[in-house]
Amino acid sequence: MSTIGVSTIFASLLVASMAYADDGRRGTVTNIDEASGSITIQDRVDGTVGSSSGTNTAKFAVQDGLVFNALTQGDEVTFSSQEINGVNTITRIQKQ
Repeated sequence: MSTIGVSTIFASLLVASMAYADDGRRGTVTNIDEASGSITIQDRVDGTVGSSSGTNTAKFAVQDGLVFNALTQGDEVTFSSQEINGVNTITRIQKQ
């Protein structure tokens, strides 16, 4: 197998693993800013070995403005995010 073929397979696996790792994250909505089109979520990191903190708070852009009607501060959610045009954006969110 050529070096290019091995590199292509490795790159494909890396992208697939990154997509899988970002799917199904859980957290708590800590802020909703409809004017700026963003939601802040305190991300829960479960089962991380060596982690002293189980949470990480991040601000996300929202693709679908209707989500502002469905969520309130303090809601537990599962979500996925992706960087779109340089902005960390919620691609899927579901209230628990």
